[in-house]
Amino acid sequence: MAAGSGMGNSFMERGMEDYMERRVKSDIKQGLQNLNPIGRPYGFGNQQNQAEQGINWQDYNYPPWLRLIHYKQDELPVAIARTTRLMRLFFEIQCFICALTVFNSIIITASASGYPAKFFLFALLNSMMLPPAALFVFYQGYRGLAISSSSLLTQYKIANSVAILLTLLCCFVPMGAINGFGRYDTELYEHSDGKGYWGFAIFVESMLYLTNLAITSYCMYKVVAFDPYATNNNAGSSSFQGAGVSQV
Repeated sequence: MAAGSGMGNSFMERGMEDYMERRVKSDIKQGLQNLNPIGRPYGFGNQQNQAEQGINWQDYNYPPWLRLIHYKQDELPVAIARTTRLMRLFFEIQCFICALTVFNSIIITASASGYPAKFFLFALLNSMMLPPAALFVFYQGYRGLAISSSSLLTQYKIANSVAILLTLLCCFVPMGAINGFGRYDTELYEHSDGKGYWGFAIFVESMLYLTNLAITSYCMYKVVAFDPYATNNNAGSSSFQGAGVSQV
């Protein structure tokens, strides 16, 4: 009897262990299914799931050759695509400005005796910091609009507010290799013997920053006015059907 009782207890223990193991595996599987994937924060209810259909965020195709993020214009409604195109243009202009500043620094260092050589190093540092920051701003806005994500759009508003302030300063305030219109009034420029090309470079760089300021300010206005719950009852490709994406 004692042996039979021991065998029964052993059988019950094994059964309980098997049950607990299956239960733990089931709970883990269910928990993993409910996790929010990294890089896809929750947006406005179930609208994110509707808007993300057809967008492969793992298809890293931008910028060309680097392929750091996913960006595809024709996956978005026409109205939203216009805004995201300007966001992308802000990033591309910033990259061009940084490359131009490095080039100008080389020319001015060789032609203007008063131009500090350290400004060339500053230009290189700017080219390593500003384009990634501009890419971050662009991607938060692009993806936030694409999936109607409140958290991403909030991050974009904060990051773009900083970008607007910095771009405004770059337009007018001379800071290291960044010239700005204010460079014309500095002793460094006035006492230089190479004002010709330097003066031209100041004007071109400052106008590009001014253009970027207008672009990113307009994008900010569009994002602030963005209503993810607004519906477009008109037929056409300018809205997600049922996604509640307004024209921005």
